[in-house]
Amino acid sequence: MRGEWDVARPPIVAPGASWRVSLALLDGLVNPVHPWLNTWLRVVFSEGGPMQLGLDAMRVALHRLQLIQDKHVNPRISPADDMYDHNNPAAYEHYLTVGRDAIRVICTALVLCRKTEIRSILDLPCGYGRVMRYLRVAFPDALITGCDLAPDKVAFCHEFFGSIGVESKEDFPALQFDAGFDLIWSGSLLTHLPLESVTKAIALFRRSLNPGGVAVFTVHGRHSLFAQHHKFKYLPAEQFEAVKRGYYADGFGYAGYPAGHSAATEQLPRYGISVCAPWFVIQKLVLDDSVRVVSYCERGWDNHQDVVVIQNVAVNAD
Repeated sequence: MRGEWDVARPPIVAPGASWRVSLALLDGLVNPVHPWLNTWLRVVFSEGGPMQLGLDAMRVALHRLQLIQDKHVNPRISPADDMYDHNNPAAYEHYLTVGRDAIRVICTALVLCRKTEIRSILDLPCGYGRVMRYLRVAFPDALITGCDLAPDKVAFCHEFFGSIGVESKEDFPALQFDAGFDLIWSGSLLTHLPLESVTKAIALFRRSLNPGGVAVFTVHGRHSLFAQHHKFKYLPAEQFEAVKRGYYADGFGYAGYPAGHSAATEQLPRYGISVCAPWFVIQKLVLDDSVRVVSYCERGWDNHQDVVVIQNVAVNAD
């Protein structure tokens, strides 16, 4: 004797065929007490419904992740790359691992947003292409814009990874692009900025996204307080105390790099280390109903920086 839930056996799908849920399966679902459930299931599992869109996004994401494993990734590293320790033989593999992990983070974000088509990408700051070399392989047909304050970094990415070069500006409201982006990746930018610049950077991401576009950016979260004391030093202890005070008082702390930290930072007076609480980031984002907060993942990139994902879709849109 069968119960009130009468589910037909799902159809066999030929290997390689696109996954679809057959409406015949739903026709076998009998629930006279809650007929609205049948209607809901038909919408969810129908052609173009949320379930299919999500599964399509997963399929495309897996394909992109496979590409960066199978296809040739340009191994060229600039002698001037400040993200690479040229004196450490073990640094090469970690450098590449961080770049690959960014693609995993991005693909996860796109699945959450049920987004499959990416035609334009902004990599800000692009540096010397630690992540861009993988973006080029994972998104072979996309127009990629590499943006950085350093002209030599922009030029390097253009020469070796085929990006469109745009020189960035310290004043984010003055930074304009000729067109919007389907995807924005910003790794290790907000992690170095004071609060005013962080706020302006997030506003830049919002206004630079195409409708439905996705921005993925990273911040130093609460794990960084632990890392400073038990793993490595972002700053000398006395300077990091200012970061801690701000964090525990307001949810956001910042301190500039000490004099002589590096040649690059000498030219950027408002550049250092920031740490923010998850609630602080979310509080900033929810002030704008025109974008959706998709996710916040602690230690999501390289098991270190927190990952934030927003999408240019209004919170109250259907």
